[in-house]
Amino acid sequence: MTDTPILDVRSLAVELGGRLALNGVDLTVRTGELVGLIGPNGAGKTTLLRTVLGLLTPHSGVVHLQGQPADRARGTVGYVPQRHEFAWDFPCRWRRPYSPAVPTPSAGCAAPMPPTVKRSRTHSNASR
Repeated sequence: MTDTPILDVRSLAVELGGRLALNGVDLTVRTGELVGLIGPNGAGKTTLLRTVLGLLTPHSGVVHLQGQPADRARGTVGYVPQRHEFAWDFPCRWRRPYSPAVPTPSAGCAAPMPPTVKRSRTHSNASR
């Protein structure tokens, strides 16, 4: 087993729009550790993650993933960005899950809506 950190950030500084968004960030994450980034909006959590992923270029400092510079290790990390918009007009309809063991309802016969869908309070969207 290697002692090389999974993530090693040293003296990281990032500028966005001519303003220093991060300055002097140090972070080490080792195999098996679980880390949470907690802070108010605008604190730099997303900026740090984007810089670690190589999506933003640091003004100064270094980022290593598994002992390699972040730009060379980019394919070793997955990223699912948060989206703020939602397609509220996207049609949704409850469908009975398909199973060869369960007969398909005849034409015009709607499958019963499970209680979990009703409890989630999304059932009002079922006919859209």
